[in-house]
Amino acid sequence: MILLSVIFNSEQSFGTGIKAYKSMYISPLTGIFLACFFKFSKRRAIVLLSCFAAVLFVNAFTAIVQAFYGISIEDRVIGFFNDKMLLAAAHMLILPATLAVLVFTEKLPTQLSCFYLATILINIPAVILANTRIVWIGLSIVYSLILCIGIKDKMKIAAGIFAMFIIAAVVIYANPISQNRLDSITNLSINQQTGYQSNRERLLMWQSAWQMFQDYPAFGVGVNNFYQQYRDKYKEPTAVETPWHAHNLILNSLAETGAVGSVGLIVLFIYLYYDVIRTWRKDKSLAAAVYFFSLFTFSINFLTDVLFCGHYLKMPTYIFWLITGIYLSFNKYIDIEIKNDNHNK
Repeated sequence: MILLSVIFNSEQSFGTGIKAYKSMYISPLTGIFLACFFKFSKRRAIVLLSCFAAVLFVNAFTAIVQAFYGISIEDRVIGFFNDKMLLAAAHMLILPATLAVLVFTEKLPTQLSCFYLATILINIPAVILANTRIVWIGLSIVYSLILCIGIKDKMKIAAGIFAMFIIAAVVIYANPISQNRLDSITNLSINQQTGYQSNRERLLMWQSAWQMFQDYPAFGVGVNNFYQQYRDKYKEPTAVETPWHAHNLILNSLAETGAVGSVGLIVLFIYLYYDVIRTWRKDKSLAAAVYFFSLFTFSINFLTDVLFCGHYLKMPTYIFWLITGIYLSFNKYIDIEIKNDNHNK
């Protein structure tokens, strides 16, 4: 459907549209193809998750040290990551999966349980110091859901949620920048010196994205063409920022690919949610539980920040398709036959 929107788009040359389409929607499928060439067992999936968790553990420790020495980029402490939105997406994809494995896996080795718990705990202050508000909201919701669904003892649930809340509160109120970020979640007041306010800017982006869709309802203004159209035709006079995307997946998709392309993207996610919820309810599958919480948290991020396929930030999409491929492999949608000299397995 997105390809059709590229082919019939009148606001973008065919060559430019195909190049952007390939870069944003085809190249990241490498992630899912890995599951077609590499057979994932439970052990291998745990090893891969542990590697991701180790990266976030080391990065969280680095971020905390940076905060201690006052090292930040645009008031964000992001460790050794080179992009704050890449870190946000990594937090949203990997941390819920890590907590879900910790909570829902029976007889998880003690050393691995301790490592996953340490990863979750050390990343609470690291997530706060990164100062990405939608990550705060998304992880707060999903962590609470995982604990409430996966733990039967209500006292343990309350203790877990209370402990995470206390850690987050201490870090926020020890850091004036994080306090301001927290206060800004519901704040629409404009900075009198700069004329800038992030929530208001997003409202203006969304308004412009909707106007693009109204002007080009069928096929949109072109894949990866939001920035140029916003800058040249749709930027509100009072807007300060000129963004590369609309900071909302649905509105950005409607603006760039119109109704035709957006239907394809929306149906994809409807199907993924339908399948994983059905599988989880039917089989009580650990893979389904882990994939659901990773998918759900990543979807929350679509509301205001990282897109499914970003104009420059594609790594989260690669990771998403890899996680999706592993889930499909565990549920036999992908079945690999390995040939050897004597027989087929």
